[in-house]
Amino acid sequence: MQKNTQNIPFKRLVISNIDDINFKDILIDYKSIFDGHHVKVETNYNLLSSFIISFNLNDLPHLMGWNKLSRRRATQIIKDVNELKLTKQSSRSNHNWHQVSQRMLSYNFLTRIFLDQDIKVCILTRDMKPNRLKLDIVFTYPRTKDCIVFGLRKPKNRDEFIPTTLHIEPLNNPYKYRRKTTVKKIEWLD
Repeated sequence: MQKNTQNIPFKRLVISNIDDINFKDILIDYKSIFDGHHVKVETNYNLLSSFIISFNLNDLPHLMGWNKLSRRRATQIIKDVNELKLTKQSSRSNHNWHQVSQRMLSYNFLTRIFLDQDIKVCILTRDMKPNRLKLDIVFTYPRTKDCIVFGLRKPKNRDEFIPTTLHIEPLNNPYKYRRKTTVKKIEWLD
């Protein structure tokens, strides 16, 4: 079952180039589509035939790399973005800008996975060595020169996976050589 996007009060955000980046628009889009929702992903892998992902607005600053621009807590970063204290204009001179802008340019990968549902594989990485980000599951999308990586981690005290990273890797990255698991179905639970 795909998420019903008819209740979203505005056109779905599309970020095609650097000019389209607007921190507050990303915040509003993520809040209206993902925040507080859970999805169930079914795979063809017997040892993890299904798993649940829990989305929370406080995960967004790390996914977008805003924490690299403002060394504050997620709740304060969200407040700063909402109040237009942290914007593209105020961040372009930061030495981390290029890396952060690449994450924001990758934002639509989330909607491709969970709304369009046209990403049909994930990679289990729990046993991968090295696993510097301690990710359990990743979705990847190879492009011409690089690869978008969306990673999930399962905290020890929870039964759900949480979004942990959205970043760019070289095309020749460790995930490329891992066994791919087919995504059979993605269902929005709430």
